[in-house]
Amino acid sequence: MRRASRGTGISGAVVSACLCLAGIVDVGAQDPTVFVGRVIHVVEVVEEGRPVSDELIHSLIETTPGRPLSMADVRETIDHLEVLRRFDDVQVSVAGERDGLRVIWQLTPAHPVRDLVFRGALRLPESEVREVVVERHGASPPAPSADDVAETVRQLYRDHGFLVAAVTTQVEVRHDPDAASLVVTIEAGPQAVVRSVTVEGLDGADRAALLERVGPLTGRAYNLPELQEALSTHEAALREQRYYEARIDPLTEFTADGDAAITILVDRGPRVSVTFAGDSLSRSLREQLVPVRDEASVDEDLLEDGAVAIQDHLRALGYRDALADYVRRERGSDLEVAYTVFRGDRFVVGEVEIRGNDAVASNELRDVIG
Repeated sequence: MRRASRGTGISGAVVSACLCLAGIVDVGAQDPTVFVGRVIHVVEVVEEGRPVSDELIHSLIETTPGRPLSMADVRETIDHLEVLRRFDDVQVSVAGERDGLRVIWQLTPAHPVRDLVFRGALRLPESEVREVVVERHGASPPAPSADDVAETVRQLYRDHGFLVAAVTTQVEVRHDPDAASLVVTIEAGPQAVVRSVTVEGLDGADRAALLERVGPLTGRAYNLPELQEALSTHEAALREQRYYEARIDPLTEFTADGDAAITILVDRGPRVSVTFAGDSLSRSLREQLVPVRDEASVDEDLLEDGAVAIQDHLRALGYRDALADYVRRERGSDLEVAYTVFRGDRFVVGEVEIRGNDAVASNELRDVIG
């Protein structure tokens, strides 16, 4: 009888039927109930075919010589061993002998993944492949995540134009100490070459500036991460010019012979200006309360939060009737966000009267209040 992998399992006719009640499949061919209640004569604990001498392990075994076999003891032993998280599998078998029952606990130690190994024709620097895997899955990915690791590596290679890269994974187990390596084997195959680059959404000097930013691409090996980094830098430059909603996306089509045709889609959006009318606020305060430039955004929530922040700031200064609102005005390719600020009268505390105080002198409380 075996429980699901990682965790423990049990085998042997004696325990299979009882543990079926807990949802464990009965693989025993013999009726196990014939052993329950019979006295245990010998208990053996074996790990990968070798006797276990660890006193801690033996102290957790509830099926002890001289006691009748109990399914509760079996389950409790399994629970104890699971807590240690040292074993991938725990199995128990029972045999009837002349002097009583022989109970054998067979332990399969866990072999946690300790390192990553890359093999094969990588064609990319191993350091780059390792960095991507470690960033997403950690330096020692658990064995069950091997398929996810393989898919991460495949995507990395697709992003570099290796469209038919073969990636397989294997867990290699070692002993003394018990550990494992996750081996990733890569056969990169051919790499796509850029045959054409098209820019949509810009022309003239703006288009030339973008192409200068990304550098010559035609005839070079396809490298999406490098292209995305260049486009991100250009997008940031547009936001510095107050095109806060600028967006640049590359679209790649691969031809039948494996070449890459790249289209760069540019949407600059409107050029944004933020103006203030009504009662004045300092420039630094305006940028603090309405952080359109810092956030590089004219999201509606951000603009509404700005109006509320202005009101709250002024009301905290005593302008209890302060109001702030804004409107959006679009003119061709420009967008003006116009705030109007009304402070109103400022209210100040004229006198503080303290009543009902016995423990602290009133003048001391006034000093605290200010």
